[in-house]
Amino acid sequence: MPEIPEQLKWYVPLGHWHGTIYPSWRMSVDKRNGCFEIKRVSLFLRPATIVVLFFIAVTLTICLAIDPFSLAEETRMVCVGGAFLFWCFVLLVYVVDTFFKVSNARYWKGALRFRYDPASGELFFGKEKDTYRSEDYTKLVLGCVRGAYKNIDSEIVRITQVCMLLLDKNDEWRRYTLSDEHVHWLTPESGSVQFVKLVEQLQPLLAFDLFVRDYSREECYEQHRRSTG
Repeated sequence: MPEIPEQLKWYVPLGHWHGTIYPSWRMSVDKRNGCFEIKRVSLFLRPATIVVLFFIAVTLTICLAIDPFSLAEETRMVCVGGAFLFWCFVLLVYVVDTFFKVSNARYWKGALRFRYDPASGELFFGKEKDTYRSEDYTKLVLGCVRGAYKNIDSEIVRITQVCMLLLDKNDEWRRYTLSDEHVHWLTPESGSVQFVKLVEQLQPLLAFDLFVRDYSREECYEQHRRSTG
């Protein structure tokens, strides 16, 4: 069995905007056909977030509606100004988050990133539209590349990539990136929460090896330079 080329374990800049308030992808099992899937999350705020914002809005409205003229003018202006700034902040967060998600959606060319059918052993990679039957591959490796850095507007950010390496029937290794997240993490382990969840959910269904790589900023820049020539 051929060794995995080391460059397939590098950090690979994907050329799209990073950064979302929460992970831009989720894992689930389709109850209709039993397939394991990785899909993007909704392009809009989640229902729980909408409920919280609605509750805050109603509370502010009630506070201002209860005889506001009995309040001192300064207090009234603070309440109105606070409510206005709050909604400006919510709107800004919503617009920025949606921008990043739309950018990611264009890169991934659809909502579905990955599907595995336990019944047939078939793998499907959404972006590339590549399908592998169980007889088309001999080995799978699920990997996580952590500690990758990218300079955006003079800011150093951390990227966590998840990819699947596949050894096809021609004994050639192929890499398929499943996620590329700008995440905020305090330790290397905390930057891999989604990866750990993916392993826990997929491992009972599919046999694969694992690898995890931590790279410094200098190593990532060098890998980027070498991969682009």
